[in-house]
Amino acid sequence: MATVILVGAGASLAEAGDRTKKSLRPPLDSTFFQLCAAARLDGGATVRRYMHRQFGIDPFLPGYTMEAIFNFVYSDVFSSPRPPGALDAYWALVRMYSAAIARTTNRLRGVSRRGVGSLLRTIWPSDPDIVFITFNQDLLIEKALEAAVSTNSYADIPWNILTTYQRDFAAYLYPMRGASFRSRGGGPEGEAESLPIYKLHGSLNWAWRAKTREDARNSIARPGRKIYCLTGQRIEGDLELNDEVDDRYLLPVVVPPVYEKGSHYQAFVGGLWQGARVAIESASRLVIFGYSFPEADFNARSLLRAACHGNQDLNEVAVIDPNPDVASRLVTLLDLGRCSFFRSVPHYRASIRGG
Repeated sequence: MATVILVGAGASLAEAGDRTKKSLRPPLDSTFFQLCAAARLDGGATVRRYMHRQFGIDPFLPGYTMEAIFNFVYSDVFSSPRPPGALDAYWALVRMYSAAIARTTNRLRGVSRRGVGSLLRTIWPSDPDIVFITFNQDLLIEKALEAAVSTNSYADIPWNILTTYQRDFAAYLYPMRGASFRSRGGGPEGEAESLPIYKLHGSLNWAWRAKTREDARNSIARPGRKIYCLTGQRIEGDLELNDEVDDRYLLPVVVPPVYEKGSHYQAFVGGLWQGARVAIESASRLVIFGYSFPEADFNARSLLRAACHGNQDLNEVAVIDPNPDVASRLVTLLDLGRCSFFRSVPHYRASIRGG
């Protein structure tokens, strides 16, 4: 048996819990601007001015999603001629997004009974062949693995921050503060293997060097740039380097929630998408946790449909989400005859133990 766990933003929200105040609750597409307003994150005024001048829209009013505003601005960035202020607005959005994820997930440890760590510990005893696929850029899966292998019961889970991402980096950089993820095993012949994490929209601990963090053009990745990995357990808000180099800043590798992702991002995530497809095609169980299949992620829908269509051995599909409409959406998308639905990880765990 092989299990693929597909993790979406709802998993981070489940980890935080229902009682978390609004300004510290991981954002969903529909709650992003509410969080930014509640937390008073920098950049909101720039985005508001641009959207009002260009489209007559106030993104902070009810009814406007992060996905929709990103697409408005991203489209302008690549139009010709480019509207004045489009790059500044896009860069402000990227900074707001990074700050929102850091603010709401740095404190999460991956040990909640309703989160991805609990799901890992539920599945591992019966199936150690687990692959994570995620569209999240936070470090929650990594922290859940770190917490699990620190216990006697799950110490045998293969986990290594230097190999988990299934891609080569120009270098691994240690954090400027806080704890690092521990590297386990390895030696002269290479690093120890790890359960894989395919992060299809990039990660906030992946970065490239830039001469300034204020240059809006640096918010759009360029094919061929060297990508580095930070090994710290927290997302850093200030990535200024201390060494004497021309490029003194590190900017995060984040694929924005836009319809057209194009060649700007294929250089560093294209291979990960292929690896994720192979993993789904060979899985016997697919567990989808907190991912709602947003319209902007047509590439994700296409990937999942094609991979599942090519899988003759997939005998279990489960959706963990408080919203039952997500399961209905998946049944339609994949043309499934059957799909199990669970409102939370504890409900899923009870079904496993009961079986």
